[in-house]
Amino acid sequence: MRTRGISIERMVGELNEYIRGWWSYFSLCEARTCLKDLNAWVIRRLRAVIWKQWKLPRTKVRELIKRGIPEYWAVLVGTTRKGAWRLSRNTTVAKALPVSYFTRTLGLVLPG
Repeated sequence: MRTRGISIERMVGELNEYIRGWWSYFSLCEARTCLKDLNAWVIRRLRAVIWKQWKLPRTKVRELIKRGIPEYWAVLVGTTRKGAWRLSRNTTVAKALPVSYFTRTLGLVLPG
């Protein structure tokens, strides 16, 4: 997903096709807890993709500040050497890129 060089909007559109098809097939089962875990994983993966797309530390800091994170925390998190997957669980990144950003703004469909 990360190395395809497409926009996040297009990526979410393609992901929606898979999720809708998957949900249509498995909607009859009683696996609500699995869906919750899957939804959390998808959101975390998309956060990691966006973090990776921002590339430079100054871009990360600028984007975090633009999304309402205080400058101190934006600099602290934006300049860290930790990887995208690890930072996708960070509370600062989660506040900057909440679930509502993916569902309302980008139109991500989450089953369950």
